[in-house]
Amino acid sequence: MRAPARGVPQRAEAADWRRAGVVGSLAVAVIAGSLYLATRREPFLHLEPPASSPATPAERAADARGVFSLAPAEPLRAKIAGVIGTVDCSVGERVAAGQICARLQSMPLETAVAQAQAALDAATRNAENSATEALAAKTALERAEAGKTTRRALSRARSAFAHAQNRQTRDAARLERRKAELARAQANAAAAQIVAPIAGTVAERHAAPGRAVAPSDPKPLFLIDPLLPLHVAATFPAGARAQVGDKAVVAIGGQELAGTVVEAEALPDGARRVVVTAEKPAAAPPPGAEATVRIEPAL
Repeated sequence: MRAPARGVPQRAEAADWRRAGVVGSLAVAVIAGSLYLATRREPFLHLEPPASSPATPAERAADARGVFSLAPAEPLRAKIAGVIGTVDCSVGERVAAGQICARLQSMPLETAVAQAQAALDAATRNAENSATEALAAKTALERAEAGKTTRRALSRARSAFAHAQNRQTRDAARLERRKAELARAQANAAAAQIVAPIAGTVAERHAAPGRAVAPSDPKPLFLIDPLLPLHVAATFPAGARAQVGDKAVVAIGGQELAGTVVEAEALPDGARRVVVTAEKPAAAPPPGAEATVRIEPAL
């Protein structure tokens, strides 16, 4: 009987390995293709969790009742006694802080300033001359003490120096008094201008040219209604999302005013204390009126 040829089993075994390799490669390709298609259909399926839908404005809005406050009107009075010369502001006029609304007759005040200035100029010259004489007397005394001179001459030098020092001290004190007098005269002249301390609207005017006025007058010369906004403080229940910068609507006295949250503080019980500023109402709310605040947080 004929013996089997050598090498045949090895070739068959190699063919089996090649077939297995092809099948394995196809399986890997099928799996990779499936993963690719799945990734193409859902590109972020395994990277990001689904986002939650944002709350609607109705869900985030909150209402609360609060206490409102308006800055009181500012009275404007004369700072010194005098007679009104001119009036420059009228009822209903909007004024800026520092604007001149009236002037007292200023001729006597201007005269006082001029006189005080002249007195100061004279005192300055005297003080300068005294300082020069004191320096010269000191130099003369030093020379007398250093050189050979009689006791009488030395005594005169010392006396002259002491006299010059006294005069210098006296003139320096007078100079300071003249400076203070000029400052007072200038302050009085400035006080003759009746100046609005705040920005606002003139609500009342009682100033008139020729009227004598004084700081103690019971009725002010002007009443300035400030332009400050309405302030409302309210406490919102737990869960309200009011934050600084959120928009708000303030309903008060039959008016709705646009506002903004300027303070938001979390309280221990979870509630939030909120302060809202709003535009100034056209009509002042009646005493005891309540304000309703609606906050609509930004999404």
